[in-house]
Amino acid sequence: MIGSKVFLGGGGKQGIEFTRGGRRNPAGFPRSSLQRIGYTIQDGWLLRLSWRVLDRAQDSAPISQPLLDRVDGVIFRFLDNAGVWHDQWPPEKTPQPVSPPSPFPARNLLLAVEVNLDIQNFGRITRLYPLNQ
Repeated sequence: MIGSKVFLGGGGKQGIEFTRGGRRNPAGFPRSSLQRIGYTIQDGWLLRLSWRVLDRAQDSAPISQPLLDRVDGVIFRFLDNAGVWHDQWPPEKTPQPVSPPSPFPARNLLLAVEVNLDIQNFGRITRLYPLNQ
């Protein structure tokens, strides 16, 4: 999921990836306070991925941190500003307004992310994360 998108998710990849702020820098190293983070399922584990740099190359390997085991699957859904749920973000197609014509293209804004985790012996756990715009 390499690219310049701030948030990427779904699309059959069983994961999300985004840029977040607030990365601590107590030693004062010359680096950004932003960090690229991802979550995915691998071999029954929910993993948190992080990268040392934002603008990484194709061969940049993430740092992987296991968070939860016995995870059978995860489904992400994404709510846009029109109240439409999508299985991936950004959506493949953005509906264009019929009228009135505008010099600005229609944009989908991400308002919330729904996470459905299927965990052995617990079943499905669903969480809704509203995003500040």
